[in-house]
Amino acid sequence: MILILSKNNTEKTTNIVIDYLKSYNVNFFRLNGSDLYNGNVKIDFQINNNGWSFVINYKNLIIRSEDVKAIWFRRNFSNDVDNILGKNKNLTILNQYLRSEVFEIYKLLEYSINDAFWLNTILNTENNKFLFLAKAKESKLLVPNSFVTNNNWYLNKQLKKSSFITKPCTNGFLYIDKNTKSFSINVERIKKKPTQEMFFPSFCQQEIVSEYELRVFYLCGKTYAIQINNKFEKNGEVDSRKVSRNENLRISKYELPKYLRNNIDVFMKKINLNSGSLDFIKTVQNEYYFLEVNPVGQIDNVSKRGYYNIEEDIAKLLYEKTKSNIRD
Repeated sequence: MILILSKNNTEKTTNIVIDYLKSYNVNFFRLNGSDLYNGNVKIDFQINNNGWSFVINYKNLIIRSEDVKAIWFRRNFSNDVDNILGKNKNLTILNQYLRSEVFEIYKLLEYSINDAFWLNTILNTENNKFLFLAKAKESKLLVPNSFVTNNNWYLNKQLKKSSFITKPCTNGFLYIDKNTKSFSINVERIKKKPTQEMFFPSFCQQEIVSEYELRVFYLCGKTYAIQINNKFEKNGEVDSRKVSRNENLRISKYELPKYLRNNIDVFMKKINLNSGSLDFIKTVQNEYYFLEVNPVGQIDNVSKRGYYNIEEDIAKLLYEKTKSNIRD
């Protein structure tokens, strides 16, 4: 049995992988975050002498934790459970509490399945930028000069050496004020220093002049890469995600150098991830700078633009890990 942990909406990759699994006639079950509370699925956890175990009941299907031989943690459940009680702003704190409760239940799933193959685990998919940058350097990947500061003295010292951008320490988000104006909290070029001497601790990184960007998907030792021509820089943009679709960026399949593929493999093993999306910048000096890795990043864009059919490779991997245990 293959267990797929995903989310309910806008998850095309999960649907495509499931279509392949159906063609292999393999047993699988998809559990979305909302299934834990919407009444569609019954799930019971029990502690015993060997730890935790669970039983899932869905219509006429019964799944026991010992039946599960492969698990794919595809997506976090956040979009499914952010507003369990509704979108009223007075319920924000209660919604956040229930979201944390669901996350603990997800972790309990991991505790209950210890001897199965996991394609990424729930506990390993936190996007720890600072740890990942340090481990990338240990793995001989080039990393832009990076620092965190809360004062103008140190910022000015660094700005004398190079130009820098400022980035969120976690993930960016979209803020909408009472006038429905939206502000994206993401990557910005530092154009002038703050007016105050001290400010909120900020993550800064050297701005690398790029020839083009690379998006790389990693799957159990194999890399799939696409090249993204960064014409958006002509408009002064730093973050390609903010560029209008009308820019018509040129995207194509890309062959990474062997040494870079090897270093990526070392890096991903250091951070205990067997799957994830990595971003690189290629300079005109033929250097490859690592920017970040997203443990549950997009797959479909790399798969489609590079003609890789990554979804089929994922389905084959899950099938291979469980096929010797297939039973009715």
